[in-house]
This record gives sequence, structure tokens and C-alpha cells, in this order.
Amino acid sequence: MEKVNLTERLFFYIVFLILIILALLMIQPYFTILVVSLISVIILKPVYSFYMKRSWIRERKTLAASLTLLSVFVILIIPVILMVWLTASQLAGLFEQLAALNLDAAIESIQRALEGIPFLGDVLAPDISIAESVGPVIRAAAQVMADFAVSLGAALPKLMLQGIIFIVVVATLLPAYDTLLPKLVEISPLGVELSELYSRKITAMVKSLVFGVFLIAIIQGAVMGIFFWIAGLPFVFLLAIVSMLLALIPMVGISWLVIAIAIIALLTGNWVTALIVLGGFYGVVNWIDVLLRPKLLMKDATINFALFILSIFGGIAWAGFMGLFYGPVIMLLLVTTIQIYAERYAHEDIDMVGEAIKKLGNSDDEAERAAEAGQEEA
Repeated sequence: MEKVNLTERLFFYIVFLILIILALLMIQPYFTILVVSLISVIILKPVYSFYMKRSWIRERKTLAASLTLLSVFVILIIPVILMVWLTASQLAGLFEQLAALNLDAAIESIQRALEGIPFLGDVLAPDISIAESVGPVIRAAAQVMADFAVSLGAALPKLMLQGIIFIVVVATLLPAYDTLLPKLVEISPLGVELSELYSRKITAMVKSLVFGVFLIAIIQGAVMGIFFWIAGLPFVFLLAIVSMLLALIPMVGISWLVIAIAIIALLTGNWVTALIVLGGFYGVVNWIDVLLRPKLLMKDATINFALFILSIFGGIAWAGFMGLFYGPVIMLLLVTTIQIYAERYAHEDIDMVGEAIKKLGNSDDEAERAAEAGQEEA
């Protein structure tokens, strides 16, 4: 192989960098859906492998990828559509009931319950018309929901385009996953060992987030919804959805909603409802996280809990919902990079710095001796 000219190599890297920047600018509007597609490929790889092992598939990769996507549509997409529809329906019903609710009577009932508690008897003033003050808030919330519905309708073409991109990317990458990854590792300037380590860490964190965070949140919300139903609460499905979303928040999660419902139930005299909700959460739902999370988190995705919490909230503040993935993955890669540096390069760098300091000290000593010799001659 002929030696590549330095000018030619430099020009090639400049062109390569320009093309990468242009490509990133081109796909920037679809970056989120591409990330979702890559995450889906990592998660769906076992499903694809399952279909590929079936004798009737006969290793037809396109058919296996199509069946994998069909499974996702049946198992995931259809339930999500139904959940969105039911949530919207229950929200509409909730707003209608709030608009027709005699809030002054409800507040007076709570006021009477508080009268027997020292220092709390005058917390709520019965002469204030709560309905008049809350009414505009309810109307504003209803207007927000209406605007959201209009925005959703206007965004349908974009959502359809993103759906097409998702299908194409997943269907293309699933069959090529086993061969594409080794090729990327092979051309990586980090070398095979480090590239495989980073790849393994990213895959482990993505799987841990999907199964150890999102799956647990869905299970906790669904089980909590059962206890809401047993307690006789209205809008059970809406409360279950809210519980799933709150379960994504580390440490506190559903407890915010449970405690609020229990307090309202106690103030209105429904102590049985309060006991069922509190008992269901602290006796069952809270233990789902304790028992399942250690089994669903992968060893390669383990980082300090404080760093994990920081990466979750920091990722959400930086990139919204997708920050739930970006934050922990970036933090894990940073911790891994620090560990690699400590194991591979830190000792060499310390030795190099020590030698440099030693040489600098020797040169200073020589300069001082030369200066002293010059003074003696003078």
C-alpha cells in the first residue's frame, strides 16, 4: 500500500468533517425519531432473533423484521392509541364535572372537618366564593385541552412522516445489527476493546432504562389503578395514567398523588378510601420497585445513585422527555471514560508530568550554577 500524502489526508479529513456537519444539519429535524428508532432496535433485537430462529421463517430477514414491527404495533402502538383516547375522554368528563361542581359546598364541608383541629379552623374562609375564583382556572384548562387537540390534528402529517421514518430505520437496522456493529467497532479510532466497551455500556443503559424505569412505572401505575378502583374513586384510568407518569420520577413518584388523595379523602370523611389508597401504595406498589428494579438493571449500567438522579433531572431539563435517555447514557459514558483514564493513561501521564517537572528543575539548577560560576569569575 502506497504511503498517503499528508496534504491528501488532511484534505480528506476536512471533506469528511464538512460532510458529517451537513448530514447532521439535514437530519436534525428528525434526530429524536432516529434516536427512538435506534433505542427500539436495541430493545427489539431479541424479538427479531426469536422470529429468525423459527423454522417457517427460513432466515428471511425482511419477513422477520416485518413480523417484529407488527408485534410492536399490536402489543404497543394499539394500546397507546387506546390509552390516549381514554385519557382524553376522561379529561373531558373531569372538566365537565368540575364546571358543574358546587365548590363552595365542598369547601364548607372541608371547613367543618377542620374546625375540630387546633389552628386550622380558620384556614379556609367560608365567605369567599371558591367557585368564582376557580371557574376561570377550569375554563382556561379546558381551553388548553382544546388547543392541544387542534395542535395534535395539525401535527398529524408530521407524526405520519416520523412513523414512516421509524418503520424504515428499524426494518433496515434490525437485519444489519449483527454485522453493522462490528464494522463500526473495526473503523473506530478507539480500538476494538474500548469501542466494544462503550457499545456494551450504551446498550446496557438503554435496556436498563426501558425495563428498569419505564416498565416498572407502567406496572406500578396499573397496580395503583386497581387500588383506586377498589377505593371507589372516579376517573380511575386517568389516575392510573398520572401514576405511571409520576412513577418515572425517582424517589418520590406516585407518593405525591397518593398522599394528596388520602388527605382529601380524610377531610371529606372517606377514611376507608384513604386507608385503601395508602395501604395499596405502601403495602404493594412501593415494593414492586424495590423487588423488580435490581433484577431489571444490568450490571454494566451501574452508576452512583446520586449521579443517576442528577442525570435524570438534568437530562429532562436539557432535552425534555428524551432527556430520560440522554442524561443517564451521557453520565454513564463519562464515568466509564474516567475509569478508563484512571486504569490506562493516568499512571503514564503522572510519570510524564513528573519527568517534565524533574527536567525543568534540573534546568533551573543548571542555570543557577552557571549564574553562580559567572559571579565567581567576575
